[in-house]
Amino acid sequence: MDQMNLFELGVEKILSKPIDTNQLINLIENPEIQTGISHKDMIAVRISEIQKRTHNPCDLYLLMGKQKIIKVFSAGLPIEAKRLDRLLKNDVRHLYAKKKEILTIPSQFYVPVRISTLIKDQAIPCEFYYKSGEEYKLLLKTGTIVAQAHFDILKKHKTKKLFINDRDEALYQRYLENQIDAILQNPQVSSEQKSEVMFDLMQNCLQNVFTQPNNENIDSMKKAQQTLQGYLAEDKTALQEIIRLSKEEQGIYAHSIGVATLAYAIVLEMGLLKKTSKEGDHQKSLSAFSFESKEVRDIVFLGGLLHDVGKTILNMSHLALSPNFEQNAPSSIELYKTHPKVGYERLKNAKGIPPKALEVILQHEELCDGSGFPNGLTKANISIYTQLITLANHFDHLHRQQKKKGPECVLALKLESAKYNKHLLFVLEKMFNVPKKS
Repeated sequence: MDQMNLFELGVEKILSKPIDTNQLINLIENPEIQTGISHKDMIAVRISEIQKRTHNPCDLYLLMGKQKIIKVFSAGLPIEAKRLDRLLKNDVRHLYAKKKEILTIPSQFYVPVRISTLIKDQAIPCEFYYKSGEEYKLLLKTGTIVAQAHFDILKKHKTKKLFINDRDEALYQRYLENQIDAILQNPQVSSEQKSEVMFDLMQNCLQNVFTQPNNENIDSMKKAQQTLQGYLAEDKTALQEIIRLSKEEQGIYAHSIGVATLAYAIVLEMGLLKKTSKEGDHQKSLSAFSFESKEVRDIVFLGGLLHDVGKTILNMSHLALSPNFEQNAPSSIELYKTHPKVGYERLKNAKGIPPKALEVILQHEELCDGSGFPNGLTKANISIYTQLITLANHFDHLHRQQKKKGPECVLALKLESAKYNKHLLFVLEKMFNVPKKS
């Protein structure tokens, strides 16, 4: 890492007065202490610099006596603003990173963004970088007006993504928010580019809510949600594009968008089948479902977006129910099964999250046959909104993780049909033109 990157990180003089043990107990719960570590092998990082970031760039420690350190934050996890504030109130101004780690983590300071989200003839809000080997080099300065020539050069080099500093994510999000309506209404912008801009904006909004569910972040997410729902309803190719992107992208936010979008598509398909289906049993039940109102559709979409918030809190975004799930350590499985309750507790007092959407978060791992968790509820005690999100959730896991095609996913779900609402499963069959058994 060069001197500029070290300076940006907030590196200062190496040694500082170790923290007092009594002070430590007041600041950290269940401290993880490491011994035999020379303080000369540590580099100081200003807390004021850490506050500018969304995720911890590396493991961060407090110094504690001779050759002892205590881990405060783990690499890659969301920044915990309350814990940082507690440190500052106790006159802690620095944390420490191991030299050998801090010199090998430049990629964690940069966030990939699609070329398609750059808006022609508009000024960019922050610096954009390209990756050369393991280095990130400045390509576009803040305020650069993006011209066609920029796109031509990037296309020539087959560059699909650039990078921004993770401290600039908020600027980038506002840039997308300010441009999204004009982009979606512009007939000269392709459906592919519209979908990519919309998808990236939604991902940024979700990340903010999952890590800091304050009023501002929730309002921004719900505004983006309304824009996405409108786009899906108006553009016939939007659904396919958003589902494609959710499958191609990795991570919990892409999965959440995929689940919400599929659930919304099921609702739209249900409206058509109510008018056209001639299968009496399903027709009667579908007519009893009331998904027509905007309020109800908003709940379904919001529940899909937020259902897995508990996983990020537990740092278990990588885990999902799959054929190999039981091979995880028993302690990991038990912890994983708490994520619906953890997510519910995180958002239950947040303004702007309707009770029925919170119910989806709490129940989304419950199954109609009672084999789900955390409470083993059966169909009669699981809300219809949750039954819909659960079906979409399991479909998305099959689609993304096991790389099954749409009809294959439906057939796999039908093999365990007792777990799901059979009428919603019928709608999914019709969506993917799954043939009946002869």
